[in-house]
Amino acid sequence: MRSHGFKAFRDSASGGSTHKSDIVNGLDYSMEVKTVKKLNLKECWRQVTRDSSIAHNSPLLAIHLDGMPENEWIIGLHSNDWVELEKTARQKPKIEDNRAETHQYDRNTIYALQQLKSQINRVSKLLEDENQ
Repeated sequence: MRSHGFKAFRDSASGGSTHKSDIVNGLDYSMEVKTVKKLNLKECWRQVTRDSSIAHNSPLLAIHLDGMPENEWIIGLHSNDWVELEKTARQKPKIEDNRAETHQYDRNTIYALQQLKSQINRVSKLLEDENQ
């Protein structure tokens, strides 16, 4: 994630704290990371969805199977999250190139904005849960 500009680090407590994520990140995901030969996908998904419900964010399962190239991962998302990502990607005008020319944000600013977005999403989900 860091090589792609995300501020993230592996949590040595990995589930022992309140955020319940293998990777602490500025995104709105509880991330479960598995580097294995074989895995019980159903159990892994159960774990990450449980952890994300506690953290009030979205589950993301990152799988690196033995023999895969080092920088290649299989990413599992909930279908609703994937649909929302696709909708967002299709609705936004392609202004990334223009933005890069007019604004250069440092990593700390990007991370702070990602954290803010994550917190807003958490509060929004908590409010939704209270209203249901």
